[in-house]
Amino acid sequence: MKYLIASLLLAFLGGIARAAQLDVRIEKSVGASNRVLINLIVSNTSKKPTCLDASIVGLDSEILRPVFKVARNGTEVNYIGVQASRLPGSSIIISPGRVVSISLDLTDDYDFSEFGEYSLQYDFLNISNCAELRLNEFLKSNVLILTRSSFHR
Repeated sequence: MKYLIASLLLAFLGGIARAAQLDVRIEKSVGASNRVLINLIVSNTSKKPTCLDASIVGLDSEILRPVFKVARNGTEVNYIGVQASRLPGSSIIISPGRVVSISLDLTDDYDFSEFGEYSLQYDFLNISNCAELRLNEFLKSNVLILTRSSFHR
């Protein structure tokens, strides 16, 4: 039993430990000053197609779970948005060298009600369900800093 658990753990971590195939970064987006708008940019940096769980990146321009680490002056900010999941199979295949850019409005997903400096970072485990392209990979972006004066609720 001990060896079975160890084998399963190694198989799972083996998927995670592969060379990074997806590069994720976030940038501030231009828009209404009262909104927290960002662009999430996902790039396939490998020479092979890879699969991305569509529900974690907000392909419909909304996120369905807390996929960002958000802090105000170093203190974690609560996720107050929708908590939902999509049906299995909602993945996209990203060809080598392809870049997917998604515009997101995070204003109603996290508590941005107080003044201060906010740090945002995309940080989530991509568990793809494309049979031939199974990949478990932690996706972590750069840290984006916004101040309360950059947007007004």
